[in-house]
Amino acid sequence: MTRASLGVLGGLLCIFAMQMPANAENDLQNYQTYAEVVPERVQSSVVNDLAIVKAVTPDIEQIENFSDRVVVQIRTEEFIKAVEAREGRKLVYEPFLGDMVAVLMLDSEETISAVYYDELSAHDVDETVVFELAHKNTRDRMGEVISNPLTLNVEQVMSGNGLISGQMTLPETCAVGTQDQVYFLYDYNGVLKVDAEDMLGVARLAAYARNLILTEKSLSNTVMMCQDGEWLEVAQGASVRGFTF
Repeated sequence: MTRASLGVLGGLLCIFAMQMPANAENDLQNYQTYAEVVPERVQSSVVNDLAIVKAVTPDIEQIENFSDRVVVQIRTEEFIKAVEAREGRKLVYEPFLGDMVAVLMLDSEETISAVYYDELSAHDVDETVVFELAHKNTRDRMGEVISNPLTLNVEQVMSGNGLISGQMTLPETCAVGTQDQVYFLYDYNGVLKVDAEDMLGVARLAAYARNLILTEKSLSNTVMMCQDGEWLEVAQGASVRGFTF
């Protein structure tokens, strides 16, 4: 798919999505039942977000195996603002795409917790170095990546260790030579994806995104695409809700 065709993709998304809202709603119900795509714990607000993921990091002295446990996860800008406002500390994160940011977190069997800049200072590590280490750990700690087929070639992807959102940040996920695909991150451990050349499949993925965003059950409000090794924003927020791409 050429870069010029991105606008054509958006137009077709609008046409196909407007033609099949009823089918999309039925498919959404089926795929929720099929694989528990939208579990009860899914984020519906920042308040739920903070309740699901432990945002208060333990005292630095209590953190063990920092270098082995640090990973990268996708969260929203709202999450960052809420945690920093509450804790009065700055989280370690980088912009990713749309409303999404790549956040450093500490993974454990019990929970996953945010990493703050003062902790980097305590461990005497550079931000760039720790992000490189976190990408390696995310890859190593991901667990089994599970893919479930939905309708019109849309796939639901999750990981055995609940870290699938971090896969979006790994260089090999979107690199020159990889297949152009459209993605929607709906949950901490749930991604929808489809071949970018499959217009009907892309339109169905957008319909799923629209329903989840309208019911405030999605982690992100951004539909994105990997094209020629670069992440591009296809639609976000109100654009997804109204399909005015």
